[in-house]
Parts: sequence; structure tokens; C-alpha cells
Amino acid sequence: MRHHDRTVSVIVAHRNTDANFVAECMASIDRQTHPKPAIELIVVDDASTAESLESLKKGVRLVRGVEKDVIELSRQVGPGAALNTGIGAAQGELIFILDSDDVIEPDAIAQCVAAARFDAALVYTDNARWDTALTRPMIERRKALFHAHHCSHKGTSEDPLLHLHFIHFCQLYRREALEAVDGYRASLFAGGDYDLT
Repeated sequence: MRHHDRTVSVIVAHRNTDANFVAECMASIDRQTHPKPAIELIVVDDASTAESLESLKKGVRLVRGVEKDVIELSRQVGPGAALNTGIGAAQGELIFILDSDDVIEPDAIAQCVAAARFDAALVYTDNARWDTALTRPMIERRKALFHAHHCSHKGTSEDPLLHLHFIHFCQLYRREALEAVDGYRASLFAGGDYDLT
């Protein structure tokens, strides 16, 4: 498989995600400011119900101007294995992981790609978890605060890197970084990216 240097492969694993969340996720991909010809979207459905799969396909149709593919798995394999399937089908040197119930800012992919130009193996984003009505943030995590806490407690038992799995939602990896650890740990249905952090 030939990998293209400039392509960002957006990989989304899906299993019975609420149709409204999927539509919002796909709409947020459609709003990206990163050049659309440089984005490919690969959604891997992890053996969802027929109704959920149809909602997913409807959501994917909302994304315009990018190459897209929906891979339908016949049996449930879990999020790690589903993401690995998507990564295996991806053409990009850069892999952007997005959960099917998450929404990203319009410049999220562009900002991550800009940060990766410094040969970063991993770029991750700030995040906020909102209530279901999307009216107020419930949890916010800021990289700058996390980094400051890490620097002030580095090498001690208070170092957050020893205790926190700090990458939650959006991550951009260089393909070779994922390949170096054989992708996501497929045996874990939660925390499958443990080896990557």
C-alpha cells in the first residue's frame, strides 16, 4: 500500500453510537479548514445494529470533498481492533483518531498537522466534555495546565504522567509511531491506546 505524505487519514471507530452524535461528529469533519483533498475519512463499523449502521452511513454522506470509506465488520472486535482495521486501510502518513461521538473544532486537523511538522510522533488536543444538551462544559482539560503540573512535579509521585491516561479524544499520530507499537491493543475494549501514551 502506498502512503501519501500529505494525506491525513481520519479514522473513526463506531459501534451503535447515537445517530445525533454521529451526525455532529461527521458535520465537524465536514467543517474542517484543512484542505479537503488532503483528508481521507475511514469509518469502521464494529458490527452495529442495522439501524445504527444506516445512521452512520447517513452521517458519513454529510462529509463533502474528501475520500471516504465505511468498513463494515461482520462481528464485534472492539474499538482497538476496529481502529487497527481503519489504520490498515488508511493511505495517510498522518493518522487522526476521532471517536464517533466527538466533535472537533473547524481548525482541529489543521492545527494538529501544523504541530506535527516538527516531527512529532503524537499530537493531542485540549478537550471539553459537555452536557448532553451542549449548553455547558462539564470537564475541561487543558494541555498547558497539564504540562505545567508535569514540569513542576517531574520525577515525583505527584507527576501526572504516572497516574493519568491523559489523551482522551483527538490524537494525530505519525504512521510509523503506530506501526512501532503494532497499533492499538486489540485485546482491550477500553484503554486500547494505553501502549501509545
